[in-house]
Amino acid sequence: RLQKPLEVKIQTLFGKVVGACLNTHPHYLWIFRDGSLHIWDQTNSGLLRRSHGTSEELPEAILEVLQLALRDSWSELARASEHIAASVGLDELRVDWLLGDSKWGPRIGELTYLGTFALDVLPA
Repeated sequence: RLQKPLEVKIQTLFGKVVGACLNTHPHYLWIFRDGSLHIWDQTNSGLLRRSHGTSEELPEAILEVLQLALRDSWSELARASEHIAASVGLDELRVDWLLGDSKWGPRIGELTYLGTFALDVLPA
């Protein structure tokens, strides 16, 4: 059991999920549009990291929780993320999901629009 939820950041472009990363280890793995995982080779000298330091190893227990959450919930997360982005007419939106709590299930933690201020998407 986790002490705090995993935060998965799902990126949408033009109403479609393009992928996601794990908040605590953004340089460690990538979640593809279909929910499959790619774990980056941390020994690759060309892998860029924040402040050009080294990435912390992802604990195996966290990877297992993430894989279980993706298996059980990815379709729902992707569908909901796309629905939110399309409903408000944004060309891009990041939807941060909190995962790993068996009682509450997946929950949205934050919505982030990184684009410019668009007057045509403001509520009337």
